Amino acid sequence: MMLGGGAGRVFVRLALTSIAVAAASCIPASAEDRPPAVIEPPAPAAPLPRFALCHAAHPPVLPPRWHAVGLMMPFDGGQLAIGEFDFDAEASAMRATIYGLQSGTADLLITAEATYRLSGPRQSPTGCTAAEPRFQPPTTQWLAANAQCVGEAPLQARQTEWWRIAAANSAANWFWFTADARLPWRVFMSSPSPNPPLIGDYAMTYFPTFERVSQSNLAALREFCRAQSRPAASAKPADTEHDGTRQPSEAEEAAEAERRERIKVLIPGLSQDACAATIPARWPDRVQMTALMTPTQFGLGPFPTEIFYDWERSNAMLTRLHDPDNPAMAVDVLLKGPLGYDIKPGRLAAPTCQQNYPGIVKPDWLSGASCACRGVIANNPQLDPDDTIDIESCGADPTHALWAWYRKSGAPVAFLATLQTPGGLDLADYYSWSPGAESGTATFAVPLACMAPNRVDRLPPPDRARLTRLFATRCAACHVFQQP
Repeated sequence: MMLGGGAGRVFVRLALTSIAVAAASCIPASAEDRPPAVIEPPAPAAPLPRFALCHAAHPPVLPPRWHAVGLMMPFDGGQLAIGEFDFDAEASAMRATIYGLQSGTADLLITAEATYRLSGPRQSPTGCTAAEPRFQPPTTQWLAANAQCVGEAPLQARQTEWWRIAAANSAANWFWFTADARLPWRVFMSSPSPNPPLIGDYAMTYFPTFERVSQSNLAALREFCRAQSRPAASAKPADTEHDGTRQPSEAEEAAEAERRERIKVLIPGLSQDACAATIPARWPDRVQMTALMTPTQFGLGPFPTEIFYDWERSNAMLTRLHDPDNPAMAVDVLLKGPLGYDIKPGRLAAPTCQQNYPGIVKPDWLSGASCACRGVIANNPQLDPDDTIDIESCGADPTHALWAWYRKSGAPVAFLATLQTPGGLDLADYYSWSPGAESGTATFAVPLACMAPNRVDRLPPPDRARLTRLFATRCAACHVFQQP
């Protein structure tokens, strides 16, 4: 497995970003809070997800012509989008039709010379005008030659290659390719990017369809746009929604009908209307999970992770992140009542502990975090043929959000935070889910290193005050939290 230089050395510096953050009443300490003489490791939640070695030495090269469908989650947590994409390397062109799941359509032809906005039915456009902003068509290589493959692991029942490339602010963008066909399966962007065009404007995109095609009409469409389009002094932006304050025209009504029908064909089982019948998932009072957690910072992870949760008795949650280079070494994040501890192993000394987090995640955090159902996927052949998935977004701030995918059974599928936090964990992919599993009170015992005066608190008072304000304002609905 390729992990980049020094992954094991920097692993112990990892800091966890919680699911949300902040305020609630203090829960009194009890006898079980007394530190044991020896900290007993918790019983394994389940076999940890593991990476196999990458079979390929070089990044994938895409076909010269392809057709794809993307399910796209925006950075701000707004409506889901469904993208239909056609690419032709010989024509140096890509067509991107973006349908809002609730409303709006943008149909763009991206060529090396210009970006055009198409109008009329998708199968037979009747108009074409120059549009801004201008994009550049992608190449057949989405990844730079220095991209890193960290390994192969299943992702929602698809065996995938996990690739990362460097992004702004020492962050990473992630690309998953199917291991057999080496075609895109998912993309995660740490911040908006012009590459791949339009796809890079969304935080995460799944590709339930990505296929080679033998021919395309993009060269003919490019000539159609060259003939029709006239450069405008101020071309209209390529948006996907109208303001809703006027009556739609006949052409807009036809486009709206086409949008609804096209979504049914592109992603069977996807509906926004089904959100009206959904009930936000609630964690069981006791549960064990495993996951792969992917950090923002380039060169770290992903981390095979165990999660132990006991709301009813121990009132605690332990997240254990294993070093992928050395699984015996782990960082523990213990959220106990209203307090949260970051516990790092000591190589030649005792563990160190910082009280950097709020307390335990509330089991009904989805109900109290200003979350909204953005879509429901029922028995989709590619995304989950045997179950229904609810997709929720929760506002983090005006431009960022939390995304959570849950099955009807309550089992989590994926969690994504679009707000970059250096050293934080922005993405979790869940593997096992054991509701009702007992972890034992020793699992959640607070170690001596976390007890005053032993605790090492490295945050100076100004930073601690800033962190407390962050907890209290951004995450009070999701976590139990002790206000100082």
